[in-house]
Amino acid sequence: MKKNSKLKKSIALALILIFCISLLPLEIFAAKTDSIWVGGVELTQSTPYLSVGSTSASAEKPQSGGYAHWDTDTKTLTLNNYTYSGTGYVYGTNNMTGNYEKDVTAVIHTTSDCSILLYGSNSLNNTAKSSDKMLGTGIYADGSNLTIKGTGSLDISANYRGIYHIYAGGKVLSFEGGNITLFPTQEDAIEFRGIYSLYGSIIFKNNVNVTVDMKSRKDDSNLGVTVYGSDHSEAASTLTITDQSSLTVLGHNKYGIYANVCDTEISKNAKVKVTVEGAPENGFYAKNGALTVKDDAQMNVKVGNNPNKTTSGIYATKDIIISDRSTVSATSEGGQCSYGIWANGALTLSGAPTVTAIAGESTLEQINAGIYAIGVVSIMGGRLNAIGGVSQGSSYGIYAENDIEIGEATVNANGGESKSGGYVRALDNVNLLKIVPNTTIISVFIGDTAADTPLIGSPFSQTVILNRQNATDTNYEPKKYFLAYPNLHTHTMEYF
Repeated sequence: MKKNSKLKKSIALALILIFCISLLPLEIFAAKTDSIWVGGVELTQSTPYLSVGSTSASAEKPQSGGYAHWDTDTKTLTLNNYTYSGTGYVYGTNNMTGNYEKDVTAVIHTTSDCSILLYGSNSLNNTAKSSDKMLGTGIYADGSNLTIKGTGSLDISANYRGIYHIYAGGKVLSFEGGNITLFPTQEDAIEFRGIYSLYGSIIFKNNVNVTVDMKSRKDDSNLGVTVYGSDHSEAASTLTITDQSSLTVLGHNKYGIYANVCDTEISKNAKVKVTVEGAPENGFYAKNGALTVKDDAQMNVKVGNNPNKTTSGIYATKDIIISDRSTVSATSEGGQCSYGIWANGALTLSGAPTVTAIAGESTLEQINAGIYAIGVVSIMGGRLNAIGGVSQGSSYGIYAENDIEIGEATVNANGGESKSGGYVRALDNVNLLKIVPNTTIISVFIGDTAADTPLIGSPFSQTVILNRQNATDTNYEPKKYFLAYPNLHTHTMEYF
């Protein structure tokens, strides 16, 4: 009997619970709906238009003036000479407390996959100020794909983020047309990120022209373009710049372009220019990522002098591959240590690229080099200029912790100057310098004056290895020259 009584009580409680749940509003169980806000106004299927200066959406297209329009079916937001200045839509806080808590706002806020179509001249000016406990963003895409295209222009200014693509595992922020300029508002003092994708990917293509201009905000914690991938996200993050697109990053930044857990590819006549002033660290920084530059792409990176940090024009913690007819220039004007190109992996040149890596003056008594590589430096084609800078330590054109291989290429490598009496060499610390067999054209220039040193064997019919064991004369003094041409077997070379 007791068992039956307990069973009846359980059934009764279950029925009461079901009845109570049935009284709750259906919205509680509904899936989260997508939304899009422009200038602090939500656009819907029934009210898709917002005219310039208006604080409410309408069903009908404005008779005159600029406007924004949301097409629910195609998920397209058209900006037609649309301009806005204000704090936009407040979508949350920065998750801090007390005096550090700030509202976060966006001129355009979308949780829906969205294409922004540009016509005419458009501008989004988020006037939020951190002194008013507000953080402002131009465009905020929450967990969604975002594409910007069209034939018009778009200027974005804000105090916190220009374009923020967040929690976007497997999602893409794509720039596919128009002229887009992003810059921070001047009257603030917090770090600004021009374009920032968290866990997503970024693509620049289709002749788009994008400029991130930080010159008005002299804050050295700024980042120009950031792709922050994660080992734990559902899809790998990538940064792709291709198809005659143009990306320019200017001004005061810690990093001009920062790709974290993210491989970067620049191809098909794309142009990338990064000029970083102030107290930078790296013009282009691939952390846990590789860099590939190919086809006819151009990459020009220059960073200013930072006496308190190590600086590099290009720094990748994995491989750097430069091929075809691409052009890469990487310059550091100076730092505690200074490098044109730093590769934690291998550095490979193939085809007919033109590569220039120049270091500036460094203040620490450590290595200064045009190129510093942990992996193999393989120069199988093209032209390479690697120039070390003035250093308190040693200065090298190419400093490699592994092999250097030279094939059918022209190489100009020179150390700079050591103020402390350290080494000044073109190539150093390699396991071996290997001349690849069957090479018909090779020209390697190192140093100031020429002298003849016989090289055993032909560098063009067999693999030739130059290392410490080649120097049988204990009184041999290293030279700065290594000149090699077909069928000419007299050289001046650096023995290590």
